[in-house]
Amino acid sequence: MSYFDLCNEYKKSRELFFKTHDDATEFATTVFNGFRSYLGLDENEYDLIKLVPTIQFEPEEEEEYFSPIDEDISYTPHGAVKLADNGYWIFSILLRLHIDGNKNMQPAENIKFDISYKKVKDTIYFKYVQDNQDMQIQIGELESYLKKNVYSNMEKTIMEFYQSQVKFFLHDRSVERKIGLIA
Repeated sequence: MSYFDLCNEYKKSRELFFKTHDDATEFATTVFNGFRSYLGLDENEYDLIKLVPTIQFEPEEEEEYFSPIDEDISYTPHGAVKLADNGYWIFSILLRLHIDGNKNMQPAENIKFDISYKKVKDTIYFKYVQDNQDMQIQIGELESYLKKNVYSNMEKTIMEFYQSQVKFFLHDRSVERKIGLIA
């Protein structure tokens, strides 16, 4: 093996990396644009929904394995999609919710879906809730599958979270809740 053989392998490796990164970026863009459209948000409402990268923590460093880098910066899809140690491409969709949908009104809360993606031959493996198993989709079925199953489930996840909070505040009086500092 010669030096030029090594250089050729390096070139092949880089080409494959960028090809798979482009593929993952296309997937992220499809999911993001579809979810934004599903929610009825326009492209110019980038302050309400955006793609953000995630960084990977070691499990012993952080209970939550994925976390956003910076929620206030707008990222391009290429900038948001990163390769994780487990071989999946990861990115997050950040949705900012305001009272009555008025973005000039505070408080606001950020909801984040950490999404992981991998393609093996003609099959896509991905998930948007880290504790769930991977969903398996054939490449040609991606957009219809997302429309039928994923976007409504993402919305349902948010709704169920807030509904469980309301039930807790209304029904569970066994735990004393305090807001503020405890001295």
